[in-house]
Amino acid sequence: DATRLFRVPMSAPVAVVQHSQRRLPAAVQEKAGRSALAVDRGAANQIPGLAGAVPVANTSGLFPGSRQSSITVITFLYFRPGTSMAGQVSGGQAYAHRYAGVRRDHVTGLTGPIPARFEQGQIIQRYLPWVEAATVLAIFLIVGWHFRSFGAPLATLVCAGASYLVAVHAVA
Repeated sequence: DATRLFRVPMSAPVAVVQHSQRRLPAAVQEKAGRSALAVDRGAANQIPGLAGAVPVANTSGLFPGSRQSSITVITFLYFRPGTSMAGQVSGGQAYAHRYAGVRRDHVTGLTGPIPARFEQGQIIQRYLPWVEAATVLAIFLIVGWHFRSFGAPLATLVCAGASYLVAVHAVA
């Protein structure tokens, strides 16, 4: 709604973090600003869906709550509506590699709700087959042990499988 009403999203779903324990060199901070300006001027159209970038640095006490100065730059990345989560994450990574110059510019990584949700989905997809297999095995063992039968757990699993198929098609 914010994008539709104001033509600008109110929050950035992806952010590139640059951090140094001591002090970020002024050249790195300037490069963050120039890179964001290049995106805003349209020079970064090689990254699909990227619409804008806003760097925020904790330079010279601009943030009263910050105890340190000039050690972090967070560049908030804004993507066009309709850009997929995977597209936003890969766009953020591409921005970090192209414009921040990963190692020598102290890029720590990506953060924000979209990279977090994307990574969560990847973890779920990676481990879901193991959880499903363990669940089926647990049902088979518990029901089989309780009824001292081989057919009871099979009947239970057939019923569970049939109800799953019905539910999936009903929801779709």
